[in-house]
Amino acid sequence: EDSLLALYEKKKEHFLLKSPLIKGIFIQVHNSAQEQDSLSRLLTEINDENLESIMRYCTGHALKYEFFIDNWTPYNKIISNLPNKIESTDPILSRGTIVQQSEENSFYLKVTGLCKAGEPSPYELIKGELYNILLNKEKIQFITGFRQELYNEAIEGGIVHFYENEE
Repeated sequence: EDSLLALYEKKKEHFLLKSPLIKGIFIQVHNSAQEQDSLSRLLTEINDENLESIMRYCTGHALKYEFFIDNWTPYNKIISNLPNKIESTDPILSRGTIVQQSEENSFYLKVTGLCKAGEPSPYELIKGELYNILLNKEKIQFITGFRQELYNEAIEGGIVHFYENEE
């Protein structure tokens, strides 16, 4: 793990995002849904207790919801659910819960993480790739060392002979 983190810190500029990613919660409810004020309060601070209450609220009232607190998700996938689009560079994304309304529905977006296009990919997304890089590096070192050992043994054992070109 330490080797992976060190490699990430050293090479993260080689793993830049092509499109933004987001973590959080998206909820869509009908405007007539009960207790939307309590939902707003619950979304201000995400902890285990509030998360459980939010989930209960969603199962009883939400038309659509998605919890992606632990998973980086393409920004466009989530933002396409809102009636008014928000650019990934908009500072509003870092100001708490975003609430939008249409004629029939209310939309809640709680952003808990945002990575913009052009920034390094989050570690957890490229951890597998970094592992493969380290593994391949070790394989190459092993093969190179093994070849050198065989060559040295062949020279010491008199199996390899050197001939000089005499002109």
